[in-house]
Amino acid sequence: MNSLKQKVLQLVDDFKSDSKSKSAKAEKELIKICEPIIKRFYNIASKFDISTEHFDFPYDYCASRGSIDSFVGFEDMKLEFYYTDGCRGELYEAYPEMPLNWLDEGSEEEFFKICKDYTLREKSLEIERLKKNYVAKYNSLKNKCKEIELMTYSKE
Repeated sequence: MNSLKQKVLQLVDDFKSDSKSKSAKAEKELIKICEPIIKRFYNIASKFDISTEHFDFPYDYCASRGSIDSFVGFEDMKLEFYYTDGCRGELYEAYPEMPLNWLDEGSEEEFFKICKDYTLREKSLEIERLKKNYVAKYNSLKNKCKEIELMTYSKE
């Protein structure tokens, strides 16, 4: 286990401490370490115009505005934070999660690859759907043209 991951896990333990000052210090340090990482991963997903909900980012989370205000907890190998953003008189709240493996060496590159592969797969499926719809519309128009060509004038 890398040293940053060990440090974060130690801070999670410190956060659970009975000492309010130790807990507050741990929370502040967790936010300091994790917020830039969460932003980087969010920005990677954003490059591919992926709905961030596919990758554990809540809808109201925005990396370029707002801030993480507090650490909520650690469960299922994910750190959970509380985020707020005041924009145009509206308050947005979210609970972004950060998988612990985002602290691993090469995790950003791996996430980039996952996002890229996901996007290529989705775009390929969309292309196939468009082809089917286009072919169906094309055939329909072609048939309509044939019907019109076969029409003859009648005095009715």
